Amino acid sequence: MITTCTRKTIPSRFLGSEYYSNKSSEKPEEKHGDVQEPKLPVIKTDFPGPRSIELMQKLCPYQNTDGIDIFAVYENSIGNYLEDVDQNILLDLNMQLCTIPLGYNHPELLKVFQDIRNIKHIINRPALGVFPGDYWPSKMEYIVKKVSPHLPNLTTFSCASCSVENAFKAMMIAAQTKERGNLIHEAELKCALKNSPPGSPDLAILTFTNADHGYTMGALSASHANGMTKLDIPAFDWPIAKFPQYKYPLHEFDCYNRVQDTNSLEMVEDLINEWYQKNKIFSPRRSSRITGTWMGDPAKVLVFEAVINLIEKLNLMQNVTETGCFLKKGLQKIERENYDLIHSSRGLGTFLAFDAQCPPLRDDMLNRLRKKGKMKIMIRLL
Repeated sequence: MITTCTRKTIPSRFLGSEYYSNKSSEKPEEKHGDVQEPKLPVIKTDFPGPRSIELMQKLCPYQNTDGIDIFAVYENSIGNYLEDVDQNILLDLNMQLCTIPLGYNHPELLKVFQDIRNIKHIINRPALGVFPGDYWPSKMEYIVKKVSPHLPNLTTFSCASCSVENAFKAMMIAAQTKERGNLIHEAELKCALKNSPPGSPDLAILTFTNADHGYTMGALSASHANGMTKLDIPAFDWPIAKFPQYKYPLHEFDCYNRVQDTNSLEMVEDLINEWYQKNKIFSPRRSSRITGTWMGDPAKVLVFEAVINLIEKLNLMQNVTETGCFLKKGLQKIERENYDLIHSSRGLGTFLAFDAQCPPLRDDMLNRLRKKGKMKIMIRLL
């Protein structure tokens, strides 16, 4: 993710000794009223640093800390640069699992919560499925026009896993309603309470190898990327088709990739026929409603609105397209010169990936990048 600078002034703690020796008297160049990010990371400690270790020990009695890399100081972070509690300035290549598209502390986003009305939306978080605020219809209209004009019926949720779970339920409700009609029999409701047919029939979701949809029960049953996340968890007995294993660049392996597509589609067809025969004896089902306590978060919608406006105002999609193309060509050049190290560079925009030749090499690359202040890169453990 590449962003423009987002702060009016850069605190001196962002600048290491290399800046003072070369730029001590220069004022940072401004662009569109925004200040540039630090030009380089600043590394002062190992990872995690002593202060992060201290906070891990403090948190450990209350939460599992095995997955924590560092503790961050978000109020001091800027753009793509994240400051940790040990005053390391890190180039964040992850941006909170790609959920912060404009970087940390963008001034236009900070303005959103300088409005007292928006602060009240945060304090008085509504159960949107029951008591939405008077502003909610206009916010939903805005979202639909910007991101989903051809699919206007949206149900908002707060995380990816709960969205996947309820998408599964919506598919099942739609399919069974189409087959059965809207009339629901009392016997179906009673059986559903006992998790038995016909109220709770044995339906299935077609899943694919290497898929990763989330960590709740249904989403986890459809995921096949990491055995550790599935270990010890009961799963639905759903069919698993092989996802095509493409070679990259796609245009150089067109024939091979077409064979991959054909083989996968044949397997999908076989699984559909097999599972139709297995499950056709069951009656249609009726799931619970698609709902939850919060049904999303108005505060996130306010931020989303500001993000979209800024993307359009600064033409950031064009910037991402051009920057991503440059970055991808650079990765492909490195790949051609070092095919024994990396391969299969791919992706769109700045959302790019490549494969290391083996896990030890991958881990070594990540450790070297971390020591240079580049973190955290998302990886898939194979």
